[in-house]
Amino acid sequence: MLAVDEEGSAIASGYIDSYSFYYGWFGVDRANLEENALNKEKKVTNVIDEGGDVVTAPKFQKVVAGLFHSIFIDTSGHAYAAGRNYEGQLCNDSGDDQDLPQRISLPDGEVAIDAAVGSYHTLILTKSKKVYGCGSNSNG
Repeated sequence: MLAVDEEGSAIASGYIDSYSFYYGWFGVDRANLEENALNKEKKVTNVIDEGGDVVTAPKFQKVVAGLFHSIFIDTSGHAYAAGRNYEGQLCNDSGDDQDLPQRISLPDGEVAIDAAVGSYHTLILTKSKKVYGCGSNSNG
């Protein structure tokens, strides 16, 4: 489960059976999670910025959880992705799974206001009513 609290922090809760099957969808560093246990109200404290640096997490306005990945939208309209990246659904062209939310590069001037995720794709809606997508297109 992912949610945004009244202070703008992204909060994750859920059971992690094994790190072997955890792909980072909580957006929380593995060092702050317990394996084979219920993890309650773990805050997303860090993100990866557009330069690739780990920085303090901004305030978020929305989180969207998928099967194995999640999207986080901050109050400035920047989108971040964490989790499994098997089909490029994190929108970062690396193919690597990501524990910490990594900022998604949108075209200049675009502000994210909403997102939707499927098993292997991500769609981001911007304030200008454009939709950007990444990941698999195998079923649509």
